[in-house]
Amino acid sequence: MKLFLVATAVLVTSVLGARADEPEAATTTPVAARAILPGALKTVWAKDLKAPQGLARDKAGNIYVAEFGGGRIAKLSPQGALLQRLGKDLKSPAFIRRAAGGFLISERKANRVLFLSDQGKISPIGGEVIESLGLATSGLRAVVIAHTTSRVLELTYGRWQGINTEVPTREIVWKPIFEPSGETARYGYRCLALDRDGSLFISDEIENRLLLLTPNGRLTTFARDLDDPTGVTIADDGTVYVAEEGAGGRVARLDREGNATTVVEGLGKPRDILFLDGGATMLVSDREGGRIWRIVLPPNATAKAAAR
Repeated sequence: MKLFLVATAVLVTSVLGARADEPEAATTTPVAARAILPGALKTVWAKDLKAPQGLARDKAGNIYVAEFGGGRIAKLSPQGALLQRLGKDLKSPAFIRRAAGGFLISERKANRVLFLSDQGKISPIGGEVIESLGLATSGLRAVVIAHTTSRVLELTYGRWQGINTEVPTREIVWKPIFEPSGETARYGYRCLALDRDGSLFISDEIENRLLLLTPNGRLTTFARDLDDPTGVTIADDGTVYVAEEGAGGRVARLDREGNATTVVEGLGKPRDILFLDGGATMLVSDREGGRIWRIVLPPNATAKAAAR
């Protein structure tokens, strides 16, 4: 925890305090008739989990799963075997993301975000976040969605006294970088992904679309005609992947124009996506089926994706 707080105390936020009104007209092409990617192979990688949602991986290749229905974090081996369950009586842990020195976890019904250190210690960080849900991390940056209000907040840091000194918890807070107003001020924004340029992709379950929030606070519609979109992931080549809980459960691949291709179908209620093997394989959580799917992409569709 100490290393995480000190290392990230130097973070400078470029968009803190940005505001945006209702999304402007889409600047990209709406999703057209859905194409299907042939050749993806789907198998059950892990099962008997309790409403699994968020997925993350440690340096050793172990997979961490937020069990929304079980109130714990399941640690699985690289082969999918259950190693242990971390935490006790967590209140609906929703998403988990890799951060410096450990993981961040959105504890939805406790209205907060937790830090899970690599040593297994869990503690709250940053104060209250009403109905914390989608999380995104990149380098030293961490962003979360407050689901019922669709506010987007970023972890910010106060004074620090040097490399050997803990940063007081009261000086670490979640501050809004996007404040919805008008038509956008409502329940609906669900999950996040951070692009390399600092832009945020946000899934909107009410309007069935994917939004793009730029570093200067401009909000636009990136893709439409999705079916109950949830988890969002960005591959190293810039390709955006979205889990859709509608239509029997599927994962869609979006190009930079917002056009969608279905990668795989029949996933139940997919919630999150995690790439493995340099982008050749993805894991997808199925919260309704209590399992994790393993999808092997065809060779011509492999996209290298960042670990998280």
